[in-house]
Amino acid sequence: MRHILFPVDFSTPCENIVPAVEAWARQYEADLTLLHVHELPVVAVDQPNLAMELATLREASHQRLNEFLPDRFTGLTVRRIQVDGRAGAAIVEYAAANGIDLIMLPTHGYTRFRQLMLGSVVASVLHDCELPVWTSAHADAALTAPAPKHILCAIDCGPQTRHVLEAAIALSKRFGAPLRIVHSHPALDTRFPSATVERAHRLLHDDALAAYQAIAADLDLPEYLEILEEHTLVDGILAAIATHNADLLVIGRGRIQGLMGRLRSNAHDLIRMSPCPVLSV
Repeated sequence: MRHILFPVDFSTPCENIVPAVEAWARQYEADLTLLHVHELPVVAVDQPNLAMELATLREASHQRLNEFLPDRFTGLTVRRIQVDGRAGAAIVEYAAANGIDLIMLPTHGYTRFRQLMLGSVVASVLHDCELPVWTSAHADAALTAPAPKHILCAIDCGPQTRHVLEAAIALSKRFGAPLRIVHSHPALDTRFPSATVERAHRLLHDDALAAYQAIAADLDLPEYLEILEEHTLVDGILAAIATHNADLLVIGRGRIQGLMGRLRSNAHDLIRMSPCPVLSV
């Protein structure tokens, strides 16, 4: 990771993830770009002195960016860039055009439904960007572990699994953090016993283990895969985070696919509900 993008909106959650942004940039000796997207206000077209007022707003926003946490990031190569546009699209476009390797941002929204969904900017970035994205859904307070000390990698044993595992292995080596790998699928509902369902459940278990072991042999990983069975896939992974005291969750993200819900179809729920930061690749 040679170039990290940190979108800045001057909010408290944004300030609270600064220690993590700084820790990751220093660990990788990466360039750091602080990007502020200046969203133009809605105004009447015939408003007098419109151009002058918009220029004044833009200049004030740019000055605020230049004065944002001036004493942080000492010794790092830091750029402070402001662009006009809609925040989500502008972040994705800037990242694609400027060789960004990682985007780091909190998941806060500004609506009454912030506990039920991701902020619209984060949702847009996660949907439209193909780069790794680091998010923290609990940035209302400063992070207790800016750099990961225990990493949990949750895999769906699908086509993206090798890529996700490679990312998790690289992070584990870079930060010197132990790595634990898990796979989650829903548990059997014992209220409705069925031999057919039990056979299908066992098939899911065996297929996941076989798919993992085939990849693990190439990546020099242990053959053992911790398979979680909770009421839902997400419940299993959230429980594993608590059990293993993980302070970083690594997952893949993508479109919904697969029988009974692949991990990637649940990526947004994990990002929204995880008690620790999530790196989605």
